[in-house]
Amino acid sequence: MSKNKSIKNQVKGELMKKLAIGESHHKAKKESIDGKSEKIHSWSTYEDYVKHAVAFGKWVKPRFDIKDIKDMRPYVGMYLNFRIGDGVSPWTVALDASALAKL
Repeated sequence: MSKNKSIKNQVKGELMKKLAIGESHHKAKKESIDGKSEKIHSWSTYEDYVKHAVAFGKWVKPRFDIKDIKDMRPYVGMYLNFRIGDGVSPWTVALDASALAKL
């Protein structure tokens, strides 16, 4: 990635590549090996994933001096444990995990 792209712009760009509005979610699941679609089929899901992935980026960047989203991966488990310890609902933690897995 370019050195001058923010974490937020990198997250949006990566998730935008997976955006598949209008494509069949059912067909994508059937064609995949593990029964899960690699694409995002809804604008609201895209917006939720961007929001949660950017929040992760804001958490990880100052703690570990991360400049590129590819370097964030090792800290996902630590972030999810932080969120659980912070008292966030299990549903929200699951949404965090889904967003970061898609990223």
